[in-house]
Amino acid sequence: MSKIDISVLVPIYNVESHMARCAASLFSQNVSASVEYIFVDDGSTDGSIAALQSEIEKHPEVESVIIRHKRNKGLAAARRTAILAARGEYVTHVDSDDEVTPEHLASLYAAALTTGADITSGGYIWDNGKRKKYFHPKPGPTDDAGLNALKNEFWSLFGRLIRRELYTSHPDVICPDSISYGEDLFSTPRLLHYAEKTASLPTYTYIYYSANTGSITNTRSDRRIDDHVAVWSSLYDFFASAYPDGRYNADLGLFVADQKASLTLNFRISMTAIKRHADTLRAECAPFISALSPAKRAMVTLLHLHAWPLVKALTLCSALRWKLAAWVETIMVARHRYTV
Repeated sequence: MSKIDISVLVPIYNVESHMARCAASLFSQNVSASVEYIFVDDGSTDGSIAALQSEIEKHPEVESVIIRHKRNKGLAAARRTAILAARGEYVTHVDSDDEVTPEHLASLYAAALTTGADITSGGYIWDNGKRKKYFHPKPGPTDDAGLNALKNEFWSLFGRLIRRELYTSHPDVICPDSISYGEDLFSTPRLLHYAEKTASLPTYTYIYYSANTGSITNTRSDRRIDDHVAVWSSLYDFFASAYPDGRYNADLGLFVADQKASLTLNFRISMTAIKRHADTLRAECAPFISALSPAKRAMVTLLHLHAWPLVKALTLCSALRWKLAAWVETIMVARHRYTV
C-alpha cells in the first residue's frame, strides 16, 4: 500500500448545488504530495453524490473513496468516520459547500515540512455572495495555542493541516456524536493544545461560503444553542483540568460566560431557551467575579448582579425581559474580555 501524505476529509449532506464546485477545486490541487480524498455521505437525500461521482470520473488520477452512512448521523459522526478511515500523515477538513484555491494543499504541506509543525493554519475568505471578509489566525497572549484560538475566536477546523497522530494519540479531541452543532469549537482548541508546535501562513486559500442557507452554520434552533452551551462548558472543564493551578480559570470563565450570553442574541431561538440559559448565566459568573481585582470586581458586580433586577423591574413584557437580560449579560461580560 502506497504512502499517503495528506488525507482530505469531506463530510457531505444535501449539498447538491455546491458539490461539483467543491470537488472540482479539490481535484485541481497543484501539489506534489500524495493525496487521498475521503468523502462521507451522511445520508444525503438529494443529488450530492451523483454530482461528486461526475467530478471523480473527470479525474481518474485522483485517489478517492466515498463512505456512506445509512442514515444522517450529523457532522461530528461524519468527521469521525472520515478520521478513522484516513491513512495520511496529515489530515485536512473541507466543508462540502466550500472550495479551495489550487495552492491550498501545497502551501500548507510545504510549511508543515519546513517548520515541523503539528498543525499548520492558513487564513480564509468569508463570502456571503455580496461581500467578502478575510480572517487569519493571530498570535495570542499565552503559550497554549488552544487558549489563543479561543481568545481570537478562530476555532474553525477547515483551512488547517493537522498531523493525524494528534487524533490517534488524543481521542478526546474528537467531538461526541451527540453534539450536532459546535463540532469545530469542540475539537480545534483541544487539537491546538496538544500540538507541540504550530505554524500559520499569511495566505487565504480557503473560501468559506456562508450564503448556503441550508448549511449547519446558518441553522437556527434551540438545539443549536443547547449544543454550543454544552461545548463551551466542556472547554472550560478541559482547560481547567489542563492547568490545575487555576491560572486561567477566572478569565476563561468570564470569557466562556460571555460567549454563552452572546448565543442568545445571535441565534433565533425560542424564549424558553433564552430563559433557560439566562437563568444559569448569573450563577455561573459569580465564582469568577470573586477572582478579579477589587476595581474590576466592583465594576462587574455593579453591571452584572444589579442589572438583572433592574431589567426585570423596568420591563413588563416577559419576552422582552429575557431578550434584554441576555443583552445585559453580553455587555457586562464583554467589558472584561479574555485577557491573561
